[in-house]
Amino acid sequence: LARKLGRSRSTVQYRLQELLDRKVIKIVPVHNPVAAGYKMGVLIGLKVLPTRVKAIAEEVAAVPEVRNVIIFAGRYDIVLGAVFADTDKLSDFFMNRLSAVEGISVVDTMVALKMVKASFTAMTADELPQADISIPGLDALDLMIIHELQSDPQRPQSEIARKLDASETTVRRRLKRLLDEGIIRIVAIADPRALGYNVRAMIGIKTQPGMIDAVAEKLASYANVHYALLTTGSYDLVAWVVFRDAEELSSFIRKEVGSIDGIAAYESMLTLKVVKDLLSYPTKTL
Repeated sequence: LARKLGRSRSTVQYRLQELLDRKVIKIVPVHNPVAAGYKMGVLIGLKVLPTRVKAIAEEVAAVPEVRNVIIFAGRYDIVLGAVFADTDKLSDFFMNRLSAVEGISVVDTMVALKMVKASFTAMTADELPQADISIPGLDALDLMIIHELQSDPQRPQSEIARKLDASETTVRRRLKRLLDEGIIRIVAIADPRALGYNVRAMIGIKTQPGMIDAVAEKLASYANVHYALLTTGSYDLVAWVVFRDAEELSSFIRKEVGSIDGIAAYESMLTLKVVKDLLSYPTKTL
């Protein structure tokens, strides 16, 4: 970084630490959910009683498989993103967890078909539900290394080795493989608000027949689109966007989204509050 930016190493180290201390950025490991045994991703839109919005958001956020909970103004009061090992786990969530939450009037489920684009946010691993390992060659030690990095992304490899009772050479080799094969990535995540992006929204899109891939590719080309997903259900595509103010969002929707060939209908929902926003996927307890 110092060479690329034409600055001294000490200056870059100082500035980076300052950004971390002020929570402008976070250095986090991001890993593939398939590696942790999660084969199903869903978006769930909820309409709830006005007096229960905050309480319900906090209640569903406590579920480990629920990785994102956002309060919106628009079609849904709350949208949550979750991952499950299989359809049985998804069914159990609806029948035994979501159905027990008081105040929900409408539940709209959209199964994720394909990730078109993804931005990254801070990740933690407070609970580790059981999950099958789905990538050949991935074993207990690999998952424990991932978990240790989730707990502290800047933890030295020597410390991880001591905690896992493995040699530092083994940990270094395993971590290199995880990085080389794209199972995890170490990324720096910036807080949009710290950079002046104060408006976030979700845009649901219905496309014309045969145009979903073209629309998805066009959406992914916009820098302000940080997350785009092909889904079943109410929308063919769902995109999350960030802008500096409401005027920029309005201009993007009118001039950009409104002019994309192949869009049949779209609607936007303004983010009011982010209750939970993680990109980690619970690793198996081993």
